[in-house]
Amino acid sequence: MQKTLFIYKSTSSLNLKVSKKTLYFIAGILWLIGGNILLYKGIYFFSTYTSSLIINMMIGFSLGFTFFFLMFKKIANRYIVRIRQLNPEKQPFYTFFSPKGYLVIIFMISMSVTLRISGIIPVFYMAFIHLFMGTPLTISGGMFFYSGLKYNASI
Repeated sequence: MQKTLFIYKSTSSLNLKVSKKTLYFIAGILWLIGGNILLYKGIYFFSTYTSSLIINMMIGFSLGFTFFFLMFKKIANRYIVRIRQLNPEKQPFYTFFSPKGYLVIIFMISMSVTLRISGIIPVFYMAFIHLFMGTPLTISGGMFFYSGLKYNASI
């Protein structure tokens, strides 16, 4: 019993709590990193496997911007509101997503890796998918940074 209590105490001290403002920045960094990785892969795949790089990139970015305004803007706003409504002001650093959000991320990453490794979708089309998903992720990351910059804890 004593040992179990000791382990509990030692792990609870690792529960780093940060301000809501910091949660916005953590979320922004992660969304930007994910988006930029996808953008890099999409541009790399296009530059390696196609001769009309600019046209394909314009199509991919256009689809990405459309996807942002149709879906990702709402998703990012939902998480921004979620962070704002967390109580108290200091929260564990991982609470910028809900548990369901983490499951969606794990599923999306798993699908991307599975599709890439299996070769079911040709690399050319994977490039579109990477641009299509990377663009709204990157823009959404910027939304988190903007929310962090304008956040005022006294409100």
